[in-house]
Amino acid sequence: MTTELPKTTEPVETPQTLSSVAIQEAAADAEVFATASRASSTWRAYESDWRIFIVWCQAMDLAALPAAPATVAMFLASEAKRGTAPSTLNRRLSAIRLMHLGARVVSPHNAVEIQEVMRGIRRLSTRGVVKKEAAVDAQIKRMVDTVDLGTYQGQRDRALLLLGFAGALRRSELVALDLVHLKLSDEGFVVTIAKSKTDQEGLWCIQGHRVDCRILSAEVLDDEAD
Repeated sequence: MTTELPKTTEPVETPQTLSSVAIQEAAADAEVFATASRASSTWRAYESDWRIFIVWCQAMDLAALPAAPATVAMFLASEAKRGTAPSTLNRRLSAIRLMHLGARVVSPHNAVEIQEVMRGIRRLSTRGVVKKEAAVDAQIKRMVDTVDLGTYQGQRDRALLLLGFAGALRRSELVALDLVHLKLSDEGFVVTIAKSKTDQEGLWCIQGHRVDCRILSAEVLDDEAD
C-alpha cells in the first residue's frame, strides 16, 4: 500500500520565477524614477509638442521618427513663422530629442542645420522673455485681509502668504516647506530651501535664509506642530 502525497495547486517558486519577479519590480521602480525626472507639467507639455510635430510631419508627408535634421529644421521654421516663441520651440526640440532617445534612434537635435535655424529664430524674434511680476505689499495685504483667522486653514494661509512674501519664495518652494525647514531664532525664522526651480535635485540646499519674525506669528507654527 502506497501513500500518495497531497497535491497542491499553488505555483512552486523556482529561482527562475523569483528572478523574473525581481526583474519586473526593478523595471517598475526604474519607470517610477524616470517619470520623476521631470515635473508632470513638463511631461504633458512634451506630449503636446510631440503630437504637434507628428501632425505637421503627416501633413508634409515626412517621417517623424526617425526624423531627418532637415525635417526638424523646417518644422521649427514653420512654427516660428506662425509666431511660436523661441522658448516654446526649444521645448519642442527637447521633446523631439527625448522621443528619439526613447525609441533608441539617433536624435537630430544637434544637427548643424537645426542649431543654425534656432539661432536665426532667436535673433529675429521680437518677443522678449515675459516674467511674472511679484506681488507687492499692497496686494499681499489685500489677500491677508480676506483670510478668516478664526479657522485653522485661515491661519495656515496667512502664515504661507506672509512667509512667502517676506522670504521672496517661489510657489513651488513655499508648498514644499515643512516645519523641519523652519527654525525660530532671535533675528527671525531661519528657512531652509531644500529644493527650488533652479535646483530641482536638491544639490544646493539653501540654508540660513532669515525672515523677520514680526510678520509671522509663531503660534501658528505651534498649532501646526500639534
